Amino acid sequence: MTVEALRPVARVLDDPEVALGVRQFRDVHDRGTLLGEADIENWEADRVRELLLDWGLREAGRCAVIWLAEVAGVELPGDLVARYYDDLWFPSSDDVWIRLGQSDISIDLSHEEVAQRWQAGI
Repeated sequence: MTVEALRPVARVLDDPEVALGVRQFRDVHDRGTLLGEADIENWEADRVRELLLDWGLREAGRCAVIWLAEVAGVELPGDLVARYYDDLWFPSSDDVWIRLGQSDISIDLSHEEVAQRWQAGI
């Protein structure tokens, strides 16, 4: 499967969904619990993919992927988010937030090449 082949399985999030995702991202960072963090700057792509799968993308179902600076997002199966993370996220320029299905877990890939796994606050 190529990135172009993601089009049939991706759903572009509408503006209210993206706005909600951005609010949830801010809320998680304000009141959530940091469950894990990794400096992935010098990691090989396969190692990052394995981390993302271990952090829940393997069994997450459909995930929201939101580009915070562009205020845009898509919904994709979690395993495809992990497989194509390096096409969806451009280190040093993008901050990407991934909400794992309907769970309260999210992954933040920062432009500083740090991955964080968060659980929303109660």
